[in-house]
Amino acid sequence: MPAADTRLSGDKEPWTKEKNDRRCDLIERKHGGGGLTPAEALELARLQEQMLRYRDRVAPLPLEHARQLHQDLLEKAARGRADA
Repeated sequence: MPAADTRLSGDKEPWTKEKNDRRCDLIERKHGGGGLTPAEALELARLQEQMLRYRDRVAPLPLEHARQLHQDLLEKAARGRADA
């Protein structure tokens, strides 16, 4: 598997293993008690956005079924209120 593919990430810069490693390091520092500098927090936010855009392109979450179930439940609840 190639390390990066700009066609899939949609970013000017490709998503790479190195970026993901840096993102993971920052997450560990953030939650490990060391905290992040403001610059590191911005870097983490940027990397997180890039990762999510990449994930949405290569492996989107199967949300259509959940949306349909939610709609069905809303309709069922509305019918229940109408019957009361």
